[in-house]
Amino acid sequence: MTSSTEFAPDDIETVEDALALLNAALDTPIAMASHIEDEEYTLIGIDDHLDTGLDVGAEFETSETFCHCVYEGPKRAEMIPDIGADERVAGLPAHENLGLEAYIGVPLYRDDEFYGTLVVSDTAPREFTDEEIQHAKTVAKLIQSVL
Repeated sequence: MTSSTEFAPDDIETVEDALALLNAALDTPIAMASHIEDEEYTLIGIDDHLDTGLDVGAEFETSETFCHCVYEGPKRAEMIPDIGADERVAGLPAHENLGLEAYIGVPLYRDDEFYGTLVVSDTAPREFTDEEIQHAKTVAKLIQSVL
């Protein structure tokens, strides 16, 4: 790795394979992994069945993403079962432009420092089960192994 967001092709493939497994396990249409630094959110992996046009390397202000709930909070897994009804995130671009309605965000760590987030979302409000949240945490650990 040459920088905090540049990875070898095999590492990107590992991240995206892990995201695909998570989407399959949770029956969700989109899962992403990010690096967050200085309020900037950069995609480091994506498994996208919504044809959003998002690619690895896309950048956003963290405050415009659901992940600000993980980044600005106590850095723990966060579930938002009904994005439209949650004042912290309703109206954000990912909600309005992508139609995402449910969210799990799990912090990613590199060398014991906060690095970014793993995200899995659905297009309908949904209360994820404890088992599904545990699946997301397990995939986060896998992704952390290549950071």
